[in-house]
Amino acid sequence: MLEITAVVAGSPVVPPDGPFAPPEPPHFGPSDFKVTVDGIRAVVAETGFRRRAIYAPEKKRDLRVGNYFYLRLSAPLPEAKTVEVEYTGTIPWLAPLRLSAQSEPLRLGPAIHVNQVGYAPDSPKTALVGYYLGSLAELSQPDPAEFNVVEVRSGKIVHRGQLTPRLERGLPHGWYRSVMEAKFTELRTPGEYRVVVPGHGASYPFFIHDGVPAAFARTYALGIYHQRCGTALELPFTRFVHAACHTAPVEVPSVPVQTLKGFNETEPGADLYPYVRRGVFDASGGH
Repeated sequence: MLEITAVVAGSPVVPPDGPFAPPEPPHFGPSDFKVTVDGIRAVVAETGFRRRAIYAPEKKRDLRVGNYFYLRLSAPLPEAKTVEVEYTGTIPWLAPLRLSAQSEPLRLGPAIHVNQVGYAPDSPKTALVGYYLGSLAELSQPDPAEFNVVEVRSGKIVHRGQLTPRLERGLPHGWYRSVMEAKFTELRTPGEYRVVVPGHGASYPFFIHDGVPAAFARTYALGIYHQRCGTALELPFTRFVHAACHTAPVEVPSVPVQTLKGFNETEPGADLYPYVRRGVFDASGGH
């Protein structure tokens, strides 16, 4: 499976100040692409497409649309080969297109999803393998369904395992039916690693380290701090600086207030989580 990404500015059918109406997908087929592997012509058996907005500022219209073309080859792609793709169709913003890439075993595989913050040595470690191909539905999984964990520094395989299905059963549609799970909780040695799935490439690098939980704790603490009201947010604690806000006295009503139908209709003192402090008081400096 080959993926071609084309980012275009705006939309050819939506005026700059008009309502947003996504354009129809472009018309193309397998005959519009010429693919060679080390100079030998490869057969494109099927094509697919998906589209999404990747940049859309509010103050000044500058829409950027991501267009993703998928080419399913009729035969598996050998490793360590030069793959060239040439577009010969009539889509004006896609021609002339000529791309070249190497099918390296450790190429970045977008279908392999790891926690890039990392994993604590004694915590569960899971990676997911799956990818949405638009009109071609989900990416099929490799056979055999194997994965390796490779140390970045040495390239040594430090863990081997089998991919197991991870089906989504709670949604009404047929989504996420080809997602696989790679579990490597047994790997506890600190270091930098990548998950490698033969045929899919490798994940982004990640760390196994005792300091990983601290990164999550810091992010959580910053999120709380950035939402803090009643006091000024200042450097060097944040770059989102602003003066103290919401400094007026606050009032907690002495009786429940009808805000939503069926909400807070109980008698005073009957609340599951009753107010501890009532009346008017100074809440500046708090959350």
